[in-house]
Amino acid sequence: MAKKQTHRRKRLSQKTKAMLRLTIFLMAVAACALYFAFRQQATQIPSDVPEQIAGIPVHTKYIPQDSQARSGRTRAIHYIVIHETDNTGAHATAKAHSAYLQENCWKEQKSWHYTVDDHEIWHHLPDNEVGYHAGDSSWKEGGNRNGIGIELCVNQGGNFEQTMRNAAQLTAYLLLQYHLTIDDVKKHQDFSGKICPSTIIETNRWQDFLNMVQEDYTAQKAQRQQAGA
Repeated sequence: MAKKQTHRRKRLSQKTKAMLRLTIFLMAVAACALYFAFRQQATQIPSDVPEQIAGIPVHTKYIPQDSQARSGRTRAIHYIVIHETDNTGAHATAKAHSAYLQENCWKEQKSWHYTVDDHEIWHHLPDNEVGYHAGDSSWKEGGNRNGIGIELCVNQGGNFEQTMRNAAQLTAYLLLQYHLTIDDVKKHQDFSGKICPSTIIETNRWQDFLNMVQEDYTAQKAQRQQAGA
């Protein structure tokens, strides 16, 4: 009788251990599922811009929050900082730069808010979050801490004139949205000394770009006033 009871206890103990291992395994699976669900949800925060600006499609795909490229720090917005990607590859579109940020964000502390090409805009960071684009670290008055970074594509085969016009529309929208003026539109060069946006600078088009922004600002402001009337 004693041997039977001992044998029964051993079997119960083995079943208990098996159930315990299964429970731990299921809890681990559930924890992993929750982590990835949260991570996916975190990168799908609603955009702070509409799905189109002046008829230009805007695609929002935020860089994952827990990556090196995300500072997680919010701030007031004082500047719009204009860059060029300097990537002349035929496939170096705004969408391609979004994919680049998504892939490299885990190993590079590099990020900006928008990339613009000749037919669309891709949105990578919430507007009020510090990015890593101006080359001035965390300088109090700098572009990283105070500016929204916009990269213009210079891909071979793209229409750079249209890219400039699309970027001007986006810049005008952001000026209106955050109560800024044309004087708050800056070049990357203003903060780090780098010749960027290089094509615009080297072809003496900066004032042309500012004129585009001012024209679009006036038109968008009038449209807003008319819509609110």
